[in-house]
Amino acid sequence: MNKYDYLILGNGIAGISAAEEIRKNDSDGSIGVISEESISTYHRPRLSHSLTKELDPETILVKKANWYEINNITQFLGVKVLSIQFDSSLVKTSNGEFEYNKLLISTGSKPFVPNITGIDSLKVDSLRNYEDLKRINHNISDKDNITIIGCGVLGIEAAVSIVESGKKVRMIEFAPYIMPRQLDNESSEILRKYLFEDNIEIVTNTAIQRVVESDEKLILMTSDGKKFETDYVLLSTGISPETSYLNKENLNINRGIVVDHFMKTSRKNVFAAGDVAEFEGRVIGLWKPSSDMGKCAGQNMVINDSKMLLLDFPFTMVNLSRTKIFSIGNFSDSDRVLKIKTSNESSSKIFIKDSRISGVILIGDTSKMLHLKKLVENSHKLSDEKLDLSDEKLFELILSI
Repeated sequence: MNKYDYLILGNGIAGISAAEEIRKNDSDGSIGVISEESISTYHRPRLSHSLTKELDPETILVKKANWYEINNITQFLGVKVLSIQFDSSLVKTSNGEFEYNKLLISTGSKPFVPNITGIDSLKVDSLRNYEDLKRINHNISDKDNITIIGCGVLGIEAAVSIVESGKKVRMIEFAPYIMPRQLDNESSEILRKYLFEDNIEIVTNTAIQRVVESDEKLILMTSDGKKFETDYVLLSTGISPETSYLNKENLNINRGIVVDHFMKTSRKNVFAAGDVAEFEGRVIGLWKPSSDMGKCAGQNMVINDSKMLLLDFPFTMVNLSRTKIFSIGNFSDSDRVLKIKTSNESSSKIFIKDSRISGVILIGDTSKMLHLKKLVENSHKLSDEKLDLSDEKLFELILSI
């Protein structure tokens, strides 16, 4: 039986960040990493940019192969976790049993599959890992008409990558506008215009109810009676924490594994981080927060309660062929919105709530994003005198703060 001082389940950014932090604080303790994937930790966000393109996995690895050897970290790749026996500190896998002193669960997430009749068709896929990318690229190589369900950041990045290969792309979104979590309606329409000019068709406010095959095509039927014909469907409808191998009676699991500010779970010596973890009632599912959670867990696994998690304010940055988009904060219930159009290609919006800067959306010129990001993170308060200024003057003043 394999036994490790520190056993990490999952080799995403949370897992490798934890391993690195453990080694910084404990030069001798044994570290084992178990991953169902066949390659070491890689930059997962790059996958959506690589659809229809050749991708050498070596170019997306977070650490070089010898990093694990140098840091005396043992990887077990292509190994599936079957169950965890917390009372006996034992993990059962497809490659035997592993015993641990401290355990980190960072098994990430799986694609969320909406309740659509026929969605299990062989021509319907989701992109979450490197194996998915290889399969999807193979499957769409001879397809001309691709439909993406979901118009979030990853769906849009995927659409842009696919359309660059000359294929036709249609995107279907349940919400009234695209990127509903990151943009307001007006900014979304600007992005929609750019995507339309890139030959990406957008259909919003539409729910797919059923998928059927007909003459080697897929027919997507909507709840309001519309029909769309396509060669292939790619789902981009969010994620679900991967907890299928866990018994909820033995661990506090809500949507994800519930953790405190030290990344501790309800079980002694067991931590969780990344997409699988639920922190302050949220499953965050973003790269940077997952890395921060892993670092926090790793340090606390060595030095008990030595580091509390303080997450950065989440933000979105999208790079398209002809524009950039940056957004941060809350846009839904602002008292005032400063709208400044600096050119035909660039526009800026600053949202104010209760005299404080609550959100920012930049399209085109994103050169001021770091400055504005800090103001939103600090919930910068504006005096009544400043709020009496015109939009243009107040905007200039905010940029000079």
